Amino acid sequence: MTDTKDTNVVHATQAEIDARMAEKIQKAPKREEGTLYSCLDFTDPVIVGNTFTSKMKLGKFHAQPFGWLNGGATLAYAEDLSGWVSYLLLPEGKYAVGQNITAQHLRPTKAEGYLHASGEMVLVGRNSHVFNIKFTNDEGKLISLIAVTGIVVDVNRDQEQK
Repeated sequence: MTDTKDTNVVHATQAEIDARMAEKIQKAPKREEGTLYSCLDFTDPVIVGNTFTSKMKLGKFHAQPFGWLNGGATLAYAEDLSGWVSYLLLPEGKYAVGQNITAQHLRPTKAEGYLHASGEMVLVGRNSHVFNIKFTNDEGKLISLIAVTGIVVDVNRDQEQK
């Protein structure tokens, strides 16, 4: 696996991506209890080529007062999931934070079972990552379409700006 000199992108085979994912998941900051990230309760993404999948177990935390999935929970899932995919693909010392998110909530669904995410990496560039993510319920019905743009930053960015 080699990093290109002029980008933050790592070009790799599928086997290298799988090995890198396993290693980075082990090194990743733990999901601290009580954080939004931990409360969303989604699986680590599986990356194949330029696509990825994940699923989020739905429950009361994800519901609006009438028991339907809250669109904000879907948005949070999309942003955290795309950030996680970026983290897995970027070389050490880099991560991505949300810059823009656009959503189309197409069908209400009860906050039960799973929300399935199927994403495509539209751009994995030096400074930004762009993802299109399709969300479906357990019956395969389309719930939302969300596009997320993340900006790539250095892990030590805060220290550099002081």
